[in-house]
Amino acid sequence: MSNNYHDAIYSGADVVIIELGMNDHINGLTPGSADQFRDDISEVVSNLLSENIDVILIGFFQQNELWVMEKSAETLVYNEILNKIAADYEIPFVDIRSEFISLDHKGIEDLTGDWMHHPNDFGHKVYYSQLVPYLFDEKKLGDITLNDFLCIQ
Repeated sequence: MSNNYHDAIYSGADVVIIELGMNDHINGLTPGSADQFRDDISEVVSNLLSENIDVILIGFFQQNELWVMEKSAETLVYNEILNKIAADYEIPFVDIRSEFISLDHKGIEDLTGDWMHHPNDFGHKVYYSQLVPYLFDEKKLGDITLNDFLCIQ
């Protein structure tokens, strides 16, 4: 992801949505990994903002805790890092984990296609429902249209 932001700069995008996949944090919290993650995301955000490109960060949702590779505490750490970066740069942070948890009474199988960590159609609608207010509220994000943004992963 840290190299893909160049695509946004050269595409003429007005807004970049940074959403990270579950594989971006399942390797765990090895010594220095949280710091490296913070530094990488901060660099991307800083570079995009320096090019007058608005940025929206989307956090990780809580995967099924029965999945052998899921470590809830690590998901929280990575989301805290993203939230802190968003606060430091005064950009939006979409806390998708909290939204998924609020809907968990339906069961993780209603939000994911594989019962673990890949959102299904409903799960993607949850993402979109949390993102769309930033796309249409000039107070939260500048004057943009749907043709003006790019997602990078």
